Amino acid sequence: MKQRFHYGLNGLRGLACIIVLIFHSCLVFRFYGIDNTDRMPLSISGFEGDLIHIALALFNGPACVTLFFVLSGVVLSLSLDADGELSSKIVLSYWAKRLSRLYPLLIMATIFAAALQVLLFRHHQFRAGTTWLNWAYDVNLTPKALFKNLVGADSTLNSPAWSIKVEIIESAFFPIIFWLSRRAILAAISFVVLFALMLTAHGNGSTLDDLRVYTVCFFAGALIPRWSAPVARAFGRLPPVARLAAIAATIAVFCTSRWVSDPLALQTFLVMATATFLITIVYHRPPGVIATSFFARKLGEISYSVYLLHMPILTTVAFVWLSLAQNPAAIPWLSGTIILAILTLVFTLPIAWLSYTYFERPLEGAGRRVARQINPRVARAGLVTTS
Repeated sequence: MKQRFHYGLNGLRGLACIIVLIFHSCLVFRFYGIDNTDRMPLSISGFEGDLIHIALALFNGPACVTLFFVLSGVVLSLSLDADGELSSKIVLSYWAKRLSRLYPLLIMATIFAAALQVLLFRHHQFRAGTTWLNWAYDVNLTPKALFKNLVGADSTLNSPAWSIKVEIIESAFFPIIFWLSRRAILAAISFVVLFALMLTAHGNGSTLDDLRVYTVCFFAGALIPRWSAPVARAFGRLPPVARLAAIAATIAVFCTSRWVSDPLALQTFLVMATATFLITIVYHRPPGVIATSFFARKLGEISYSVYLLHMPILTTVAFVWLSLAQNPAAIPWLSGTIILAILTLVFTLPIAWLSYTYFERPLEGAGRRVARQINPRVARAGLVTTS
């Protein structure tokens, strides 16, 4: 096992959150009447069409979410390993830390999104916007719907929160995953079983289907701290040109995996495999100047707030812009997307910093204090945790 805090993983998480934000910005405006630009066939080309394909490959948001799940497997394994051998106290203290990590910000972001529905959006629809965008303005905000969003059972108010539901469920059972990952034979058998379950997924978005698809990603992450050193050593023995080529090829597969839409299991496997390899390389290498820079460290710290708050902010910026524009349909896809992404970043980063500093970190610290009451061996140092 490596150190509990890793600047490289922290920076990778922050970068992935920015990619998700830009990806969502790419889905707001219609492209010459095309509603779902993320599903636009490759046959639609030309200068602008090629730019859309390149942008959605470089900023592959769904792939980054899968990367988050693999990262979660890594850092939750480090957390459990740091606290000692598995016991009832270890598991209870782990749950206390995890609940304080996931739920407070989820609740706050849900209340923020619900307030926007009541005070601003008012079920407005924009012709220049995609169905995906307009869906955010047309939420049936009943007490039942609000409650389901608050507890993570639904994500109608804030679409990125669907992955938090997966995180919550996987986190509850992660001590079992961690235990299985520590024994070679059990780890191999478990990976095969989980991979077979992934092959049975239908891609219907149900909770059970999501668990079939993504549990193996958490398990792959759990394997990295204990079993990935030989892979990292073999990679390190390659000539520099070969290492560069391997990383470039891995990133290329990671970015273009969105074009493999059938079967879903193949797409997920490609993303999981490439994400696992990239995380392995980052995990076993000393963090460089970029990873340890002030911006990278802070971006990694606030990444969970960026992830959960960027969607309400993006839809607010788009709502105000389209409401004030004299001819919204005339907004070009490329320039509109760039401006929207920049504005969303400008507003999201300081708001996320405030959220992390005065809300997320204090409540996570309270959860850690509760965990230390249960198990005094709980480490005081912060852990790289993912959304």
